[in-house]
Amino acid sequence: MKAQSGVEYLATYAFSIMLIIVIVAVLVALSFFKPQTPVSCTFPANFYCVGSKLLTTGYITLDIAQKTNHQIIVMGFRCTQETSVSILNNTINVTIANNDHAIIANGTNFQCLDSKGVAVTGTLGSTYKGKLYIYYIEDDTRVDHIVSGEISVKYE
Repeated sequence: MKAQSGVEYLATYAFSIMLIIVIVAVLVALSFFKPQTPVSCTFPANFYCVGSKLLTTGYITLDIAQKTNHQIIVMGFRCTQETSVSILNNTINVTIANNDHAIIANGTNFQCLDSKGVAVTGTLGSTYKGKLYIYYIEDDTRVDHIVSGEISVKYE
């Protein structure tokens, strides 16, 4: 009787341990323990991202809001990993009222660049990290500015 009780005891624990191993294996296979890369887009005060999307072709969609107490006209934009940027793409003419937002890159007009200034491509789900530069003019004062931010976004 003691032997049978001991075997049942060991069988119960063996089954429990095997069940735990199977559950952990499933969680590992589903990347449950893999840390997620946060998606972020940050600017200094008075500017923030409403939304962003980066295609695997490197084309970016970027919706920017501003609270500068001026209506602004966005004249240039760049998404890059370059360490220094002297020229911004000056092909935009997007007006953003104070406390409002607008899409300045629409997924077809600007590509993000690597550290050498070459357009990037990526695989679905991989992450791009870089800087965003926005060249704008205050509509009422005609004073021009360049604001820079950081972006970390997954390719879609």
